[in-house]
Amino acid sequence: MIRVVLIVIALGLAASAGWMVKIYLTGQRARLTEMAANLKPQQLPTTDVLVADSSLDITAMVTKGAMRWQPWPEDNVNSNYITRKDRPDAIDKLAGSAARQPLVAGEPIIEGKLILKKDGGFLAAVLEEGGRAITLKVDEASGIA
Repeated sequence: MIRVVLIVIALGLAASAGWMVKIYLTGQRARLTEMAANLKPQQLPTTDVLVADSSLDITAMVTKGAMRWQPWPEDNVNSNYITRKDRPDAIDKLAGSAARQPLVAGEPIIEGKLILKKDGGFLAAVLEEGGRAITLKVDEASGIA
């Protein structure tokens, strides 16, 4: 009989301990929910960086539509990145260049990854495989023909 009484007391204590833990955890959950609601995300200062809008293969022509300005955290702006603050006309100036290396969509564009029209090697970069470029001397008389 004493065993039954001890088992009933133990079950009662276990149930009351579980009930107290449930009440405690409910209060903690409410407190954490309230704290999370009061937290506001920290706004980091950003600057606009020129990035590739779509993926480009080697020697692909870079058009105006293949580039866009994207907000970038100021702490993570590399000195090689092209920023709107430093070069607001970069999209117009870089349009028509060729990719020296593959560019992934969203990747910051740096001039080292592009072959500009004014640079040497532009023609070699845009020629199809097996194509050749030659120079011809043209004067006024032969230019008419």
